[in-house]
Amino acid sequence: MSLRQKYQDGMASVDASKVLDIPDLGVIDAYGADHDPLRALVREFESKHGEFTGIVFPAVGFDGVTFPISTARLPQARGRSLQDLLLQVARDPRQVYISLEPSFAFLNSPISQLIDSSGDASNQVCIAQPYVQENIALVLIDALTVAHDAGVDAPNIVLDGVDFWPMGVDSGKMELTCFCHTCTAFLAGYLSRAEMATFRESVNPWSLVLAENDRGTGISYVDEFSSTTTPDGILQIAEQKGFLKDMKLSPARLGEMAGLLLTYTRARHALTIESLGNVIALVASELEVDVASLGCALIAEGSPYNWTGGFFLDLLASDAHGIAEVWVDPSPGVPFLSDVPHRTYMSRRSRYLIDAFFSFRASSVDLRSRSQTGLARFETSMLEDMIRSRFRQAASSVMEGPAAMLGVLSAVSEDEGARANHRGFVMTALSREMADVLTQVDITPELREMGRSD
Repeated sequence: MSLRQKYQDGMASVDASKVLDIPDLGVIDAYGADHDPLRALVREFESKHGEFTGIVFPAVGFDGVTFPISTARLPQARGRSLQDLLLQVARDPRQVYISLEPSFAFLNSPISQLIDSSGDASNQVCIAQPYVQENIALVLIDALTVAHDAGVDAPNIVLDGVDFWPMGVDSGKMELTCFCHTCTAFLAGYLSRAEMATFRESVNPWSLVLAENDRGTGISYVDEFSSTTTPDGILQIAEQKGFLKDMKLSPARLGEMAGLLLTYTRARHALTIESLGNVIALVASELEVDVASLGCALIAEGSPYNWTGGFFLDLLASDAHGIAEVWVDPSPGVPFLSDVPHRTYMSRRSRYLIDAFFSFRASSVDLRSRSQTGLARFETSMLEDMIRSRFRQAASSVMEGPAAMLGVLSAVSEDEGARANHRGFVMTALSREMADVLTQVDITPELREMGRSD
């Protein structure tokens, strides 16, 4: 086969199955001048990437649900309605997906919030708690019902799994989530009380593979950590990364901590996957359908262990709990999955940086978020600069053009299992051209007053 023919065959494979992910309904506003903004958005991205065989609509925004929900009394997001958009695509041959990002900061239920290892609460809810699982399921049930009533044929669901368990760092100390009553009760089946207390110390098992980055703006982590890594392997990697240089512990104690780290991450994986399985089962039971018919996809980062997702990619093949497909970005650590049906999500860290932008944008104009979080201390001009910075990060994470997709196919072709399980690509509907619309936020006089210095 000639090189040109190989390239043409590769492009045919790229064009065979692509999904367009609309991460937030606000992106459609970038085409508000058009009489049909949704069609204009799809047309714009098809001009860059070719025809799409599927399209993803979010059931929630970061400020509420995207449609009038009948079952649970939850706030409705500002802006466009999912219901109206579904009516537009009802006769479209593309597969429709309903996505859900489960941080649910708008739930405003303190008892359901994440608790980090220092005992501090977060605005985000804990997906392990039964009440939270029921609320997530109710949103999905109502969204699927709205889709059915609009005439959409067999919509699938997508769970955004990049940030179930956010983490932070304070003066070099790792602070991970979650240690609420539900999580600690589950972890107690794997770790003793004394072992669990180890994770609350200033030097803890996470310190072997996580560290504050040099800029003091986030966390660096070990990419090579997987479910098959041994305690000795962890210590070897930690030594190579320089994570052990400030840990004044004996070799025996370091070995114990490496063992505790493995136990914790396997327990967290089990809790995460069980929680997702509970949600999927609740939806299937209420709608009286088989779990498989929901076609549930999980958005994940391309690391063997997803630190903020809380699961091992290599265990999903045998521990799926209703997850039919994984959408994962093409990273050097995991260029493809050999044993799991998957699509390649064409954005660095998948949805992580994109979600971070839309979450920050929503929080900046929400009175409760501004008053209850650190955002209250920022003046309006600084907040607006931060919104623009977050947008640049998100937009820069998007991989565009056929070359990136052909690179993925080249890697996939070298592995028989990956070839059989690769389902196509997911492109996110976000571009630098949307900056003027998406970085303009309505900060009310009341909110502006909050950000003023005395």
